[in-house]
Amino acid sequence: MTSRYDDEVRRRVTIHEHKLNKHVTSSNVYEEKTKSVSMINDLMAGGIGGIAGIIVGHPFDSIKVRYQMVSPSNVTALNVQQFTVSSLFRGIGAPITTAALVNASVFMTYGASSRVFDRYVKFDNSNSALLKQVSCGSFTGIVSSFIVCPTELVKVQMQTQINGSETLYRNSFHAARSIVSDHGIHVLYRGFIATCIRQSIGFGVYFASYDRLKCHFKYQLGAKYSLLPSILAGGIAGSFSWAVIYPMDLIKSRIQALSLTTTSKTKLSIWNVAKNTIQQHGWKSLYRGLGITVLRAFPVNGIIFPTYELILSILSRDSR
Repeated sequence: MTSRYDDEVRRRVTIHEHKLNKHVTSSNVYEEKTKSVSMINDLMAGGIGGIAGIIVGHPFDSIKVRYQMVSPSNVTALNVQQFTVSSLFRGIGAPITTAALVNASVFMTYGASSRVFDRYVKFDNSNSALLKQVSCGSFTGIVSSFIVCPTELVKVQMQTQINGSETLYRNSFHAARSIVSDHGIHVLYRGFIATCIRQSIGFGVYFASYDRLKCHFKYQLGAKYSLLPSILAGGIAGSFSWAVIYPMDLIKSRIQALSLTTTSKTKLSIWNVAKNTIQQHGWKSLYRGLGITVLRAFPVNGIIFPTYELILSILSRDSR
């Protein structure tokens, strides 16, 4: 037979356990809510940053395409009057939609994977930050390839389409619909391995170099310049990462530009395309177009990161 004292002890223990469980449950709910808010903030800030990058970079891309469309002997025929503000921003709608989606997924994936890394990987040395940036950046690149590969295949097929004097596709949506209808949805992922290699290496280098450059510029410039370190670090990191991955980007584009009907699988390998390119045009051809790409990467990435961080800080402050 139990005493009244024992009954009272059990009652108090039960009340304590109930309060403890309620506190743990509340903490878990709060943690999950915080994670959801963080992912949504990353998604929104990344999308807005991507739009800002396209607005800044689209004029550079328009100039690049115009020079690519004329023969070397006719380059001098292009004059300043042809590069009006409206013409430089022509066709910006589709890139803005794609860039918003890609950058939103990139920053959301990187943010989520960084939080997982911080939770499960414990390091006490300075190399842990570099490992996190490279690992999470590379993972982000692989995830982004599922979106980037189909959109870039459609873009490359449109840019290289030849059918006598007529074009095969009216616009990106018509091209995507026609390609899937004629060849199946799997063909949209032609060049997927090359895209994964490019994206994983590129984002690994991008995020790691950005963080170190930003810390360097913050130390050199002081606290009075809030956005300038992000602008400089983003621009340099973007240009540097493109310089590293450019040969793979060129190989990827050549794979995606091959005929969708007559090209055998053996000709689609990275090794085969790289070997043929070097044999026909020399190893320097792997860097053809690098100059304008690096030049364009600086303002584009110089605006994406500061915009992302600014919007993220605003959203984080409002969600408190």
